[in-house]
Amino acid sequence: MLYDTALSLQHTSFTNTESANETLDKLEQAIQIFHSHAEHEDGFVLPAVKKHVPSLVNEFESEHEKDELLSVSLRNLISAYNLSGDDEARTAAGYAISMAFNEFIAFNLYHMNKEEDKINKVLWEYYTDTELVNITHAIIASIPPDDMAIETRWMIKGLNNTEITNWFSAVKNDAPDVVFKSLLSMAETELPEQRWNEIKECIMEGAMMA
Repeated sequence: MLYDTALSLQHTSFTNTESANETLDKLEQAIQIFHSHAEHEDGFVLPAVKKHVPSLVNEFESEHEKDELLSVSLRNLISAYNLSGDDEARTAAGYAISMAFNEFIAFNLYHMNKEEDKINKVLWEYYTDTELVNITHAIIASIPPDDMAIETRWMIKGLNNTEITNWFSAVKNDAPDVVFKSLLSMAETELPEQRWNEIKECIMEGAMMA
């Protein structure tokens, strides 16, 4: 989602307000999804970490505050673009937005790498798989349906074939059939035909073996 939004910003001529507004809508969506991501961590993940490594929680809460400041800066720049009165001002505002989003990307990639390394190690050391699944289910239950659809779409576009196959197989075993069919339909729409056929074949083979 970050990479796609960055590419859209790079391709946008900000003197074309219709095209620019489409890109800025995409940017607003990305900002909102990452804000929700941080809220989920603060509400569900960091409390579990705090029980065992409280110093790590302080570090990540501080980074979430910085992330929020970057988001506010981007929203202010979007407002500045919307108030621009001529092409020169729109071009300058678009450039400022692109530069600020580069900062946002760089920070979040660094932040998420730290999550994968530091937070996961704590969770795996102190919690069982069942306990971690329960945390995951609590997070999912807290996500509004519209946000869930957006996040699911980008998960499908961002994961590799093995990850998607394992995910879909778990959903097939544990979730209502309507949820599984909805995922299949979304994957068929979002993925290149060859990848989709490979994944579908793996899922069918897994079902036959089960």
